[in-house]
Amino acid sequence: MTAEPTTLDPIPGSDPSDAIQYLMQAHGGMLFGLGRRFCGNEDEAADLVQETMLEAFRSWPTFRGDAKVTTWLYRIAARTCQRMHRKKGPASAELPSNDILLDQCGLVWLSRGDEATPLDQAMKAEAKLRLESAIADLPVEYRMPLVLKEVVGFSGPDIADITGMNEATVRVRVHRARLTLRRAIERGLPEPSEPGKYDEQVCRDLLDAKQEAMDRGVEFEIPIGGLTDRCKAVFESLDLTQDMCHALGADELPTSVVDRITTAMGSGSVDR
Repeated sequence: MTAEPTTLDPIPGSDPSDAIQYLMQAHGGMLFGLGRRFCGNEDEAADLVQETMLEAFRSWPTFRGDAKVTTWLYRIAARTCQRMHRKKGPASAELPSNDILLDQCGLVWLSRGDEATPLDQAMKAEAKLRLESAIADLPVEYRMPLVLKEVVGFSGPDIADITGMNEATVRVRVHRARLTLRRAIERGLPEPSEPGKYDEQVCRDLLDAKQEAMDRGVEFEIPIGGLTDRCKAVFESLDLTQDMCHALGADELPTSVVDRITTAMGSGSVDR
């Protein structure tokens, strides 16, 4: 998760090279991870970090602190991602509605945390590979808010600021993306022998409440009477999906990328 600006963060008016060196050290790995999942390969991820940091270097003298440093930096990264995506030119697409995605959800069970068995761990390793592939397959309009929320750790309002979407759109796209990823990792996970009966509308209402709790980063309060088997299975696998996204975290920024950025800043040849 990204760190909130602190007294150690570069302040407006500080030396541009010092400011970007700090930001590169603090956020370069996360930006590289974002780029790798957004672009699909390490070469383009390196290009994303380099373009983002050099644009931040050029823009630093005009940064007045009206936004958080992290939000400002990731806004630059989001614009760079979008520009790189337009060059590749894939068609945009829409994800199914939450109702359709819920209808397509199976019932799966997998222990989390300390309760996980060696078999669980092996299945989780396979599910993690499916998760990364599913993130890369998300339409770009859904991939960006999902990664910013569940991998980087930004709030809904910050994602809206970074991407230029309104908060309601961010919320809808994150919700649909979560359920889509949930479908991807459920393949190969065990099903309960007796799934039991459930009320579809109850599950839909509870799912909305569950997603809102996930948005706020708070525990979902189990309603009086408990959950149906269907809801319990969907909620547990949603939590597992979120756990896996959080665990992706930051990658290590290659030293070669750091050297290229540092050399470009020191050469005085960073053109717009």
